[in-house]
Amino acid sequence: MRRLVTLSFLMSLLVGTAVADTLRLKDGRVIEGTMVARDQNMVTFNVNGQDQWFPTEQVAGIDFGDAAPTAQAPAAQAPAAPAPAPQASAPAEVAAGTQLTVRLSDTLDTRKTGKGQRFTAVLEADLVASNGSVIAPRGSQVYGRVIEADSSGRLAGKPSIVLELTEVMVNNQMKPIVTGQLQASGDSAGRNTVGRTARGAVIGGLIDGGDGAKTGAKVGLGASVLFGKNHIEIPSGTLLDFRLRTPFFG
Repeated sequence: MRRLVTLSFLMSLLVGTAVADTLRLKDGRVIEGTMVARDQNMVTFNVNGQDQWFPTEQVAGIDFGDAAPTAQAPAAQAPAAPAPAPQASAPAEVAAGTQLTVRLSDTLDTRKTGKGQRFTAVLEADLVASNGSVIAPRGSQVYGRVIEADSSGRLAGKPSIVLELTEVMVNNQMKPIVTGQLQASGDSAGRNTVGRTARGAVIGGLIDGGDGAKTGAKVGLGASVLFGKNHIEIPSGTLLDFRLRTPFFG
């Protein structure tokens, strides 16, 4: 009995929020409330906070409501569409024909310089892509190669030297480039196709060996292309202009 009283008290606290059960009696009565307990002999029903007891033989049936409002499950959300994969941006392009002005870091002398020898220079101006972005800033290291270096002897022909650029340093990486060739040549009598030049003048004798079009080779301050009777010397500090033969992608 004590157990029934305890249960009745607890159930009475929940009556306000619980959904009612329905007790149907054989005499036709229908009672709304909450069933508290049930055994072989008695059904305890809480009606308006008061427990009432009904003999089992008088009960026709019991319809149970939910003990408490059922929490509604959140509506299932459709899976989010996968984010589009980031598209790789196209590499910046420096168009073919773009001029590269470099300042020679090494002295090249046909008496000492051999075919295939590499040389270094630095960019005198920013290398700029078609979209306006700077691929390699002024001062970036540039590398080149001697294609031909000949000094004339008593029985030999005129001295000549041919140069091209091969790589440029971009973000601490050497990137290959393809440029036209620059050529300087003299004759066996010691005369030359360039002539001695003043500071800042353009050396017309340096020509693009790729297509024959003339390209300038500017003389740096205090430096000039020197011609001896049997040799050609291009001092460190000389400004040389090359042109890209193929596009360069930074």
